[in-house]
Amino acid sequence: MKIKQKGVNGRGFTLIELLVVIAVIGLLASIVLVAMGGARKKARDARGQGDLRQIATAMELKYSDNLPEAYPNLPDTATAVSNSGTPLDPYLNPIPTGNGVRTYYWYDGGNTQTFCIYFQMEVTTTNYFYVSQKGAGINTAAACP
Repeated sequence: MKIKQKGVNGRGFTLIELLVVIAVIGLLASIVLVAMGGARKKARDARGQGDLRQIATAMELKYSDNLPEAYPNLPDTATAVSNSGTPLDPYLNPIPTGNGVRTYYWYDGGNTQTFCIYFQMEVTTTNYFYVSQKGAGINTAAACP
């Protein structure tokens, strides 16, 4: 009994077999990419929280160094702090700015005894993570409590 061989010399795959394999790989890749979207948002939120905690720590260190004790008086702005002038030297340089993924909002109202930095979270977009001289937390309003 002779076995029928594919192709000229019995090696290789048919076009249909290749197309099926490519389609299955594409389907699996799209499922994995969709599933990873939530993990990426959580990772970006965690990075933002870490950035804000670093800024708050540098603010506290700077507060202790200033006589009389005061936080750096920075202008209220749509981004936390620009890296020009580095007002948190030598404790934090460069200052985390969100890397274009998000905006860190800064507010101190001209008061050198308070500060607040916050950003809108990606996983739960109605929440804002904030750090201030009182601590850190999550708020449903775009401001510090």
